Amino acid sequence: MAEEKSTNRINSSGEGSASAQPSVSEADALVARGKQLWKEGHRGAAITAYEQAAAIDPNGPGAILLEHSRQILDFFNKDLLNP
Repeated sequence: MAEEKSTNRINSSGEGSASAQPSVSEADALVARGKQLWKEGHRGAAITAYEQAAAIDPNGPGAILLEHSRQILDFFNKDLLNP
């Protein structure tokens, strides 16, 4: 009975709960979703997925992909306009 009370205290405080904070695996899932969306041509949705992944894991692949995606969209080559 004492064990049940201590378990209830841990669960009620939120410690040890998987749903309290998003995990790195959720960030990985968002990165995978973003990559698939990018391949399908849904650039905005892919960037949103990368932003969400970067919010969960700021040093993870989502942050890197977000930076790369923004660089790709910001690319401009003026020479291509005047052949």
